[in-house]
Amino acid sequence: MKILAAISFGLTVAVSGLFLVLPMYSTSSSESPSTGQATLLEINGAGALFTLPIPALIALVPVLIPIWWVRIVAGLVLAAFVVVGSPSIGMFYFPSAVAMLLAGLLSAPERTADGACGRAVVVSL
Repeated sequence: MKILAAISFGLTVAVSGLFLVLPMYSTSSSESPSTGQATLLEINGAGALFTLPIPALIALVPVLIPIWWVRIVAGLVLAAFVVVGSPSIGMFYFPSAVAMLLAGLLSAPERTADGACGRAVVVSL
């Protein structure tokens, strides 16, 4: 399920990138009736450049280390980010967390009836 991990990473990069360029805030002034819009970068400054890549780096780890449990851990960390960041930007990363969890769960080794892990290999002589 490398493709799901890559999709999760792509979604995370896309969301983080869109937060930098799309207006996320509405501004208004008490002196004039005009309103405006501002991006996350305009409101939070350079600090946004350090925090927005964090979910993308989390999603990059399972792409570079394609082990099923690494994908599950990354999916759980992304899910925690969704919950903690839900008042602001966290919910936008929900599809990425779900894709990463699915990538880990679908690539986990199968258990046999005797409790052994791994794919069954039949050797005929």
